[in-house]
Amino acid sequence: MSKSSDDALAGAFSGFISRLTTAPFDVIKIRQQLATHRESSVIAPITPIFRQIIREEGVLALWKGNISATYLWVGYSAIQFGMYGPLKEAVEDEITLRGYDKNELVRHSCLVFGVGSISGK
Repeated sequence: MSKSSDDALAGAFSGFISRLTTAPFDVIKIRQQLATHRESSVIAPITPIFRQIIREEGVLALWKGNISATYLWVGYSAIQFGMYGPLKEAVEDEITLRGYDKNELVRHSCLVFGVGSISGK
């Protein structure tokens, strides 16, 4: 396997694990939003919602609707991890080919980033 394939596979796995571990929080967040929308503007506490889901629907209910979001996270992470290395190499090759001074380029990039951040763009 190539380096970018390994990176993509690692990204897919990390996306899967990330979604697996954060899915219960997403379910609780959605239940909070629904409870707030139905009853009043008061936000329902997390712990009672968590206990209610487990008591009434079982532990697996914390991962309801997780399949489609898992596909999204796995795909996104695989692409992100897989493309980072090749894109970084391409930019570094272009910098070398054009004879840019890397230190000057970093200073200029930081300046542009900082000005853009301050201006809100």
